[in-house]
Amino acid sequence: MRKIIIFILFLITLFSVSAQEKRWENNFYLGQGFILDYKDGEGEEGVSIVAGYGLSYRMSPHWSVMPGVAYRSVIEGALYEYFDGYDYDSFSFLDVPFLVRYHTGVGKRYFTFGFGPVLSFCTNNDTYYMDADPRSPLNNLNKCKTFSLGLQPTASYQFARHFSVGIDGYICLTNLKQHHGLSSGGIHIHSLTFRMAYNF
Repeated sequence: MRKIIIFILFLITLFSVSAQEKRWENNFYLGQGFILDYKDGEGEEGVSIVAGYGLSYRMSPHWSVMPGVAYRSVIEGALYEYFDGYDYDSFSFLDVPFLVRYHTGVGKRYFTFGFGPVLSFCTNNDTYYMDADPRSPLNNLNKCKTFSLGLQPTASYQFARHFSVGIDGYICLTNLKQHHGLSSGGIHIHSLTFRMAYNF
């Protein structure tokens, strides 16, 4: 009799846990977008490609937090025809975002809005090359600092049980330019990315 009672309690616990709202969610996303502003106030254009993963924890039906990690690559000048002697800039970053998100609902279809800080680490740095001065001490030195801080606003629409589409922004808060005591000005890479996400 005792084993039957324990077994019934186990089944009740199992069904009650499975009936509870799912709180943890894996998010894989891939996107491409544009650089909105680039360096020294000139507003140079380029492309941005992002692939990432976020682990979301739903604190309530409407609020969640989502830390994650993403690979972001930006290429300035890639929208234009390449000319001999033109050196466009290319950087890659490992981003660590921490987002607070608001969900308009639950189920298959709803909107999600998020915002939070992003720690960025440059993993692939471009180097200086001065066409006009091949003997410049800046030649072959890194253009970008290894660490930067940004903000990420997001908006997405969950259109199916496991899929969503959205827009991610990246607002660069710190000057990325590596001066080496030999140059001036600044680089701030702001971007807008359109993405597709798979979550489960």
